[in-house]
Amino acid sequence: MKLEKCKPIEIPIDPAKFSAERRAKRKAFAEILFRLLIGAAVLYFLTHPADLMATITYLQKLFSSPW
Repeated sequence: MKLEKCKPIEIPIDPAKFSAERRAKRKAFAEILFRLLIGAAVLYFLTHPADLMATITYLQKLFSSPW
């Protein structure tokens, strides 16, 4: 028995809807990644308080210096 070749059924895609869904997925991924990075930084500084103080001191000196 020979199978006939046929074209797959094309589902019409609305370009505006497709791009909106893509932007929403990208935004959700970026938000999750950002929250993970913030969580990792908080956990790191909770376990290394000396590094937190050094970072705060560095940032104070950085922003207080005249340009």
